[in-house]
Amino acid sequence: MKPPLRVHISAVGFDIDRIVEPLLRMKADKVYLITKVGEDLGKPFLEKVTGILKNHKIEYEITPCDILNLIECIRKISEIIFEEKGNMVYVNLSTGTNITSIAGMLASMTWGARPYYVKPEKYVAPEQPLSVGVKEIVDVPAIFPVMRPKEEWLHILKFLSKQGPIKKKSLIKYLQEVGLIKRPEKSEGEEIQSAYRQLDNMLVDIRDRWRLVAEEGEARAKRIKITENGEIILRMFEFLIADKKIS
Repeated sequence: MKPPLRVHISAVGFDIDRIVEPLLRMKADKVYLITKVGEDLGKPFLEKVTGILKNHKIEYEITPCDILNLIECIRKISEIIFEEKGNMVYVNLSTGTNITSIAGMLASMTWGARPYYVKPEKYVAPEQPLSVGVKEIVDVPAIFPVMRPKEEWLHILKFLSKQGPIKKKSLIKYLQEVGLIKRPEKSEGEEIQSAYRQLDNMLVDIRDRWRLVAEEGEARAKRIKITENGEIILRMFEFLIADKKIS
């Protein structure tokens, strides 16, 4: 298959048609099937879905995930979208849990994937597939961009998460070691001032706008720490720097 490929992401719950029909109608090349980690009551539906995909020679990859954990779902779907960069990525919002639907929308808004919702012909009894047939596939425009963290932010957040509240001096030393703060060829005093200016420029957005880090204490006792929001963003986007050394 030659890029750009038509790649879909679909959580598997108790639906069959709402997963499979969009893949056939939209001529999907590949689909990532998000499934529940551990015991999964949707396993019989997964088996039927994969059987149909095999018959139609559509490549698929089963991706286990904690489908009731919003942060985990956003991270997993974001990873897939990022991995398939250069291809056309579609996200099915109509299957799986409400959590996977919300996560799919947020991940699509962040990374520019195309979300869609599948309206069924009708709903049926709970012991059977939740719906039968497909009436319509509706585009869900992702027009509001979500904050996408810069790599330098993630380095700062991960270091703070590991080290706890630290002085700016310690953070500067780390950022110099990983090459995110440059060492200018100046006198020692000018170099220190330059390093603090560079750090302050990095902190403007994540401290003052997004509240991912905070400062505590006064004057020389002041420390920088990661906030609860910072920990959430780190968990969602840490995969972006996973192959880079963080001490």
